[in-house]
Formats: sequence, structure tokens, C-alpha cells
Amino acid sequence: MTKRSLQMLVVLALTVIARTEIAPLPGEQAIRPLFEGADLVCFCSVQSVEALGATIVPNLDGHERQPMDAVIKVGYVYKPSTTNPVSATVQFEEGQLWRGETAILFLKSTSSEAYALADPFIGSTPFSSMPTSPQSPGLSGLESSLADLLQLLSRDDQINAMKLLQGFDVLDADTSSRLILLSGSKDPEIALSALAVLLKGKNPADVSRLRTYLAGYPSDSGPIAVTSIGTELGQIRNSVALPDIEALTDSKLISIRIGSMQALRAMRNTQSAQALVGRLDDPDGYVRYLAIISLAEIFGRYGDYAPNMHLFDQNPEYYIGLWRTWWKEEGKLAVKPGSQ
Repeated sequence: MTKRSLQMLVVLALTVIARTEIAPLPGEQAIRPLFEGADLVCFCSVQSVEALGATIVPNLDGHERQPMDAVIKVGYVYKPSTTNPVSATVQFEEGQLWRGETAILFLKSTSSEAYALADPFIGSTPFSSMPTSPQSPGLSGLESSLADLLQLLSRDDQINAMKLLQGFDVLDADTSSRLILLSGSKDPEIALSALAVLLKGKNPADVSRLRTYLAGYPSDSGPIAVTSIGTELGQIRNSVALPDIEALTDSKLISIRIGSMQALRAMRNTQSAQALVGRLDDPDGYVRYLAIISLAEIFGRYGDYAPNMHLFDQNPEYYIGLWRTWWKEEGKLAVKPGSQ
């Protein structure tokens, strides 16, 4: 881990504690509205950083933060401001920018000569490498720069580029092809981050790639990208992906199991009954609940067969027992070949 990465982790942890806020997962913040709401989006270098006197601004919870000023040199511009400056002053909170770093910045104008970060979490994303000049302005130019960074050798740059790319609505074919190459990386964080971005497209082929990758994954824990993957899996609705989704309900990774179960619940396909019944014995209580409520919704059995989560938590074995008995006595007959 680089010194910059360690600094970012420490600052993020302190920020969460100080503000009682939780940093959003990659992909949870859409890039388009951030881009459209910013006055200047650029690849910039931080020339200097200084504290604004002795001023300390208290948060509502009593913790203090130091306001800072940075002078930036504007490099590639993806969204120009009205003045299109060569350099500018950026006001920020301690820990968000560092002297000597280069970063993609989303900035809001605060005066004719000053800006502030347009978002506290992804308003500044650092990169150690310089991408090639964007081939076009706007979001497509930003995407091309991020795709360019995927091909460079810096691991941190690749991961940071993918965190931003996951917030894009749609990616072009060139970007996707580069992500597919990274999805086979021996580095789990690189591979899983790439798969998280690809799954935004809801392509069954990418669900299959995830299944293949996780088949050889040795651990029952993983990087933050695993949580993002679970979220994206829960949005899959294409029946072509059904066999892979069903297989992923047996993953060692809890977020993958939950995301897959949420997808099966939404798809309501009777062919998934076997996979759902298999999760009645899952070690995680929420997965067990998703199994019974999904079966109830698919087969239209309610009452005691479909408790709310509070009732289920009070006596899970009772409700699970009802579904085990149903599956043994009726379930296999209720699932007709080719039915949905």
C-alpha cells in the first residue's frame, strides 16, 4: 500500500467517526449528476496547501475540522468553467487534498477566483499517473481518461479509476473490453473491482465471469468491491443469467449470497425453487429469510409461509420447517419443467 493510500484510509476513518457519516460504496454515487452540477471538472495538480489561519470549524457533533486552501494547476479540462482558469484556489477540509498530488477534481465555484469540492467523497480522486489527453470533452472524455488509466501499471490508479467508472450509467465497448481483461487479474481487488463495474451493465456474460472467478476464490471475505458486487447482483433480472445466479447463492461470500438471493426473489422463477430450498440451511439468518419469502412469493403461499422478518427472527425453525415439509410433499410437483 502506498503512503498516499494509507493516508486516505486514515482520513476516511477519522472523517466517518467525526461526522457520523458512512462513506458510500463505489458506484452508489452517480457520476452524471455530479458532473452536470460541477462548474469545473479537470485533471489537476496540487501546487500548495495551507491552513486558513487558526480557524477551526466545529461539526454538529462537537468534532472540529480545519479549513484549508489549495492552489491547483489545471491540466486536462473535461468541463470548463466560464473563466477556464490555468490555476485556481480550492477550499477544502483537512485531508481531502495533498500537496504534490494529481487528481481528477469536481469543483463548484464559490467566487470568481475560488472553488470548493463538489462532493466530500469523490470530489477529489487521486492518481499518480497522467492519462493521455481526452479525445473529446464532457463525460466521454472523462471516461476515456479513466479507461486509459486502467492500462497503466499503477494498482492504486486502476482501482481509483474503477471506483469512478462504476458510477457511470453506460460504458463504451472499449472501456468494457479493458475491464474484462482486468477481471481475470490474479489480484483479487483488481479483478473484483473490474467485475463490480462490469455488472452495472447487467450483462449475463459478466455474471458468468463472476461465477467462474469465484469458483477458484479461496476466502470467505474480500475487498470492498465484493459488497458492491452484491448490490449489483441484486439488480439482475435477465433470465439468461439464472443458472449463474442460482449457483452464486452458494458462494462463500455473504454479500454475494445476499445479492444473488435478492435477484432470485425479484425474478420469481419457479425453476429457482431448488436453489432457494438449499438456502433454508444457510448460516446467515437474512439469507434464510430471503429463501422463505422468495418461495412464498413465487408459489403464492402466504400466511405462516410468509412471515415478516420480525416474526421470522422470533422462531425461524418453525417457518423453515413449514417450507421443508412443503418441498418434500408438494414442492417438486409444483415445479414443472420449463415453467417460470
